[in-house]
Amino acid sequence: MKTHSAATSTDLACLLKRYFYSFLINQRRLSKHTVSAYRDTFKLFLPYIARQQKCISTLCFSDINADIVILFLQHLEDERNNKVQTRNARLTAIRSFLRFAITDKPDLLADMQPVLAIPEKRQDRFTFDYLTKKEIDALLNTPDRNCWYGHRDYILLLILYNTGARVSELVKLQVQDVDLVRQQAIRFFGKGRKP
Repeated sequence: MKTHSAATSTDLACLLKRYFYSFLINQRRLSKHTVSAYRDTFKLFLPYIARQQKCISTLCFSDINADIVILFLQHLEDERNNKVQTRNARLTAIRSFLRFAITDKPDLLADMQPVLAIPEKRQDRFTFDYLTKKEIDALLNTPDRNCWYGHRDYILLLILYNTGARVSELVKLQVQDVDLVRQQAIRFFGKGRKP
């Protein structure tokens, strides 16, 4: 016969497994980078809880509460020197798992609501400055257009400037995406091959 603690630690382990292997990958179809980031959160979070309380293999849902999550987030900033953006991303991963767990075990809702209510920390936003016409001209005049790679670099810079495309979009550009005859247009694909 299982004790209550063993049953809940098994539940936590099983839910974590289903969350990563079934929910994030198969149902939500998140990118492998997002799944890796969420995984990394739990690689930090679970040992942190265990250091505060007990052995990692015996952790259960009752060990996850608003106080421990707040301490973990503070630990990320103070001891690991993470920026606010990283701290907020870790909180998002924890919340995502808890929302998944609540749908499977609604009786956890009352205990998990204080964790879900933890606000993201405000951060200063970086404001992007734009290059002046003089700076753009200086940049476009840098490549040596007397050789093929200088001409190539000039064209690439000109395309980036005129279209506002991302470098990642330009790198994926193929010959069939460029129409210089009929429309004089370039077709870019963003994330998920969206034109």
